[in-house]
Amino acid sequence: MEDVGQRGLGDALDRTTLSGSFRYSTGSAFNATANSDFNNDSQIFTDRPTVDGRHFERNQFRQPDFYSLEARLGKTWRIGPTELYTFVECFNCTDASNRFVTDTVWGTGQTPRATFGLESGVGTPRTFQLAARFSF
Repeated sequence: MEDVGQRGLGDALDRTTLSGSFRYSTGSAFNATANSDFNNDSQIFTDRPTVDGRHFERNQFRQPDFYSLEARLGKTWRIGPTELYTFVECFNCTDASNRFVTDTVWGTGQTPRATFGLESGVGTPRTFQLAARFSF
């Protein structure tokens, strides 16, 4: 009969899983809006500003790039005829700020409002989750 204490690392890693994913995307495009109804269509949120006689193009500006690393470490435990799967997950493991633009209103002037295009939004911070699943 094999001594349980000598199996060591092999037993500790038995039925253990490690998985993860990395996501990266370039910033999505957005329109600068005037927040005014220049064309009298009763829609103030769709008209783009005109600066120095030039009408802003559609999707002329971009949000910042985004990236996130997720990971999961799990272990399945046999308990008689049942199984207990325990795991820990990490979302945004690198704690990237993943900032984004919240104010896309240029305004009606030749120069933008002071808050236009500022990266004032912050993405979800590093988050951990512990969980267990019991199968019978």
